[in-house]
Parts: sequence; C-alpha cells; structure tokens
Amino acid sequence: MGEEAAAAPLLRDFHLHGGGDGGGEKAEELPATRSRWWLEWDAAEAAGQLAFAAPMVVTSMAYFAIPLVSVMYAGRLGELELAAATLGNSWGTVTGIALMVYCNDQSVLNLVTVLNVSDSFEYWSIEMLVLLAGLMPESKLSTSIIAMCENTQAVSYMITYGFAAVISTRVSNELGAGNIANAKKALTVSLSLSLLLAVAFLLLLGLGHDLWASLFSNSQKVVSAFASMTPLLIGSVVLDSTQGVLSGVARGCGWQHMAAWTNLLAFYIVGLPLALLFGFTLGLHIKGLWLGQICGLLCQNCVLLFITLRTNWEKIDLTTLNQENDFFC
Repeated sequence: MGEEAAAAPLLRDFHLHGGGDGGGEKAEELPATRSRWWLEWDAAEAAGQLAFAAPMVVTSMAYFAIPLVSVMYAGRLGELELAAATLGNSWGTVTGIALMVYCNDQSVLNLVTVLNVSDSFEYWSIEMLVLLAGLMPESKLSTSIIAMCENTQAVSYMITYGFAAVISTRVSNELGAGNIANAKKALTVSLSLSLLLAVAFLLLLGLGHDLWASLFSNSQKVVSAFASMTPLLIGSVVLDSTQGVLSGVARGCGWQHMAAWTNLLAFYIVGLPLALLFGFTLGLHIKGLWLGQICGLLCQNCVLLFITLRTNWEKIDLTTLNQENDFFC
C-alpha cells in the first residue's frame, strides 16, 4: 500500500464510474488527447493547487517582508537610500543565499546552479535598470522609482512563485506516471489561477497606488512619479505572472537549460538593449527602461509559450533520462 501511495501523482484527478463484479467504483484516468487542452478547466484541480500553493505563497511573502520593510524604512531617509537598500538586498539574495544551497551534492548542485543562473538572469537585469537609472538626469528620483517598481513586482511574483512550484511538481509527477492529459490540465488551471490572482493584485495596485507609494517615501514628487509608472507596471506584472508558470512547466519537464538560455536571450539580447534605446536614445528615461524590461518579459513569454504549445507531450518520457543528463530533455 505504501508503494502504491508513493507512485500515485499528487492531486491526481479521476473520473469515478460504477463497475466491476462487486459493484464498486473503478478509477479511470482521463484519456490523453491532442484536443484544445489549454481551454480545459477543472474545479477540483484548482482547489488542490490553491491548497498546495497557499503555504508557499505565505512563506515567500513572510520571507520577502523582511527586506521589503527594510527598504521602506530606508525610503523614509531619502530617495538615494531607497534605491541603495533595494540594490543591496537583491544583490545579497541572488549572489549570496542562492549560491550556497545544496553545495554538498554534486548532482543536485548541477541542477541548482542551472536554476539559480536562470532566475538570476532576470534579477540581475532588473538590478541593472537601477544602475542605469542612476545615469538619468534626476538620478535620485529615477533610482527610487525603479526601486519601487522592482519591489512591487517582486511582491506580485511571490504569488506566481507558489504556482510555479505547484505546476513544476504537478507536471513532473504526472509525466512520470504517464498521465499526459492530467499534466496539460494542471498547466491550464495553474496558468489561469496565476493570471486571476495577478489581476486581483493589479486592481488593488490601480486603486491604491498612492497609498502603496507613500509607504516607500513621504515625498509627493516620488508618489506622483510612481503613479505615472503604474500602467507600465501593470503590464510587467501580468507578463511576470505567466512566465513564472511557464518556467515552472519547463522545470517540470526537465528543460532547465532551455529556460536559462531563454532568459539570457530575453533579458540581455532583447530587454536591456531596448531599455537603453528607449531610456537614453529616445529620451523616455525611466519609462523607457521599464519598457525594455517589458519587452524582455514578452520575449520570454513568447518563447516559453511556443515551446509549451508545440511540444509533443506524448513523447516526453522522464524515465529515459540518463544520469549525465538528468535535468535536460
């Protein structure tokens, strides 16, 4: 019984039908089809994913609240202190804590290294926006606004992070059990939930952006400048919510290397050059910098979505991966 429970996928979905000699219920899995699976919805799957994601979201929020409150306190000291605190926190998180995880196991270290590099590409690109904002005419104001946008997007990403972990687990679990239809359905539900919660977050941001900005600074100039960035911030939050789930799918399928190359392309070949073009050459300043970030996120979403939709899921077999290539298929 223990082996059967271990082999059963998490949140596994069944249709129950009466049958058998004893008149009991027989579990029958959904058939793997090549229909429009991205339009499917399942309330039970959604409830299971919410229950799975909620603890991770709460934990991530609680963890991020520590540096966030520190940044808010620094913002009360001045605009430059606000940007400096954000840069210091992010730099320490990406280069310090992330690279110290699981260093005692070589096989796990290989996976963690790829995952950290993949995630760090996006973090570092945002940090470079803070540095570039320091070259703007009003450097203190520019760096403060970019820092506030960065922290706001990070708060929304805590929600996406929970669903990214859910879909990574669900996809790998279902693919390992050979349940292709359930893996596709889990992707649809997770992406829908992430988007719905992102929209709810954006409604709160749209209605209370002045109140949110006032937590970072008591300067009316900063609050007004942040309000002008809100429409662009809404776009980046929506794109970030979808890419988080699609990146989780990539991890679940063993495509960590592919996701890392996608992030490198999106943020450093597309995003940052466009940020320089919009911000400096075209004179859009901090709005131009954030537009470049949006273009990078859009490119990342398009590549990951193309890979996800064009993948022949029936041919993915996680059990055939050898030890030298455990995390890439």
